[in-house]
Amino acid sequence: MSRLSTSFGCPEMASVALRLIAVTAALLAAADVPCYSDAIVGAVRTVDLPIRGSISDAEMRTSYKRPTTIPFPADNPYTVQKNILGKKLYFDSRLSRGKLLSCASCHSPGYAWADGQPTSVGHLMKRLARRSPTILNLAYGQIYMWDGRAESLEEQALGPVQEPVEMAMPLDDLLTQLRAIGEYHQLFEAAFPGEGITSKNVAKAIATFERTVISGRAPFDAWIEGDETMCWLPQRLEFHRRQFSRHWARKHGYWPRQIPPRRRQIPIRVQDTRPARNHPSRPLHARRLNSDSGKRHRPL
Repeated sequence: MSRLSTSFGCPEMASVALRLIAVTAALLAAADVPCYSDAIVGAVRTVDLPIRGSISDAEMRTSYKRPTTIPFPADNPYTVQKNILGKKLYFDSRLSRGKLLSCASCHSPGYAWADGQPTSVGHLMKRLARRSPTILNLAYGQIYMWDGRAESLEEQALGPVQEPVEMAMPLDDLLTQLRAIGEYHQLFEAAFPGEGITSKNVAKAIATFERTVISGRAPFDAWIEGDETMCWLPQRLEFHRRQFSRHWARKHGYWPRQIPPRRRQIPIRVQDTRPARNHPSRPLHARRLNSDSGKRHRPL
């Protein structure tokens, strides 16, 4: 109470604060609703999670085995003509209002199908709020965009084209632009016979090309397939540690605590009470010139 009195300035204010705290605590206890105070007082809620059995090394390697095929949706199957059209659209800067940006501007093959920048550049060379992710292996994805608002590559393909801060090209203007190019009439007819140039076909063509962008084989793939010489011991230990953490999180609902590194005993630096090197109180032979500071010297 004395501490509260000191904080609030008088005992009357402290007693009012205590009453408010008591009333608030009683209301929160009576109302069985989630509140932010739970995080403050350290309340614990029990959540029933399905318990999964431990996974063997063989099952783990099977789950990481490299796919042998690229999945394509039933309403947009793969064709060579569609892939050729999608690649041309992907690298064509005429899909943007300023005729400067293409899909490859933010997802360039020279930067692992990203752009290597903290945040990308959009229409009128203005900085965007988010970084461009890579399109590698998007054929195996389930949700797209950073916030997951796109459910398919076809839906994602036209998003940046229409976005005012990115490529800033309305679909009607885009179709007018493409229909004015004679080469595209031939490419669309080969990829979509009798359907013409439509926004739906533009999205399908770009999505088809993006699904073919797959990462190459790595030593990890050979190790997963059984070649133990392709993965060093520290890498294997780190992989198994991550798998243990992943399995623990699925089983218990939280990540295991990391073991803190061994604390080093750092000596406390005692303040030096001796006078400065050039102080008049020091003997003449113990002084050091300012220009000679830090170097070996002979006494004057």
